[in-house]
Amino acid sequence: MTTQNSSYSATLREAKFNKDYPASKHIWREIPYSVCTVLMGAFIEAILMTLYATGTITNYFLDVSDHPLAFFAMLVTLPMWRNSHFYVVHRFMHKWNTTWIPDVGEFMYKHVHSLHHQSRNFQPWSGISMHPVEGFLYETACMLPCLVFHHPVMINLVKIEENLAAVLGHDGHDFPGTGDWFHLVHHTKINCNYGAPLLPFDYLFGSIDYSNESDFSH
Repeated sequence: MTTQNSSYSATLREAKFNKDYPASKHIWREIPYSVCTVLMGAFIEAILMTLYATGTITNYFLDVSDHPLAFFAMLVTLPMWRNSHFYVVHRFMHKWNTTWIPDVGEFMYKHVHSLHHQSRNFQPWSGISMHPVEGFLYETACMLPCLVFHHPVMINLVKIEENLAAVLGHDGHDFPGTGDWFHLVHHTKINCNYGAPLLPFDYLFGSIDYSNESDFSH
């Protein structure tokens, strides 16, 4: 049984990167892991709110109107610093190709990150379908505002952006869909395109792959 149940399937198939639709068993595998990732984010948020309430975290401002430029700057640059966090966490869970120290990345991929890579023909539920360890690491992006002067609402905005971006990026469809071909290449070839195309990390470290649809058989 596949997920080709929508009346729009035939219309949207032309925009789909992989013209086949994933089997329902894959979606039902991804749903509980996606829920687990959301719960990891909620757990981290609960810890942060407790730290605010007890006065442990004090480098925040309560009134946005007092510091509108600082708040606006953090907001418009959010995708950039949040995706920088994603690159570091994601690259950590792939082979480091080291010989003089243990290859921790290879261990993390085998025991943690490989679960996410089971979603090769991905769709929205694939975005945050992660091993609990990876889900926790991914959601720690919402802690980044605590490193600087910030407003507590930024915690929630990061959580919304990171989870929504993952869901939309794994849509699996080109326009009018929101699928991320750059990341689909990563899911297929694994050792490339670790970050997001709006940041230069893969270009700088030689891991970028410019494959297009003609390079893959569907």
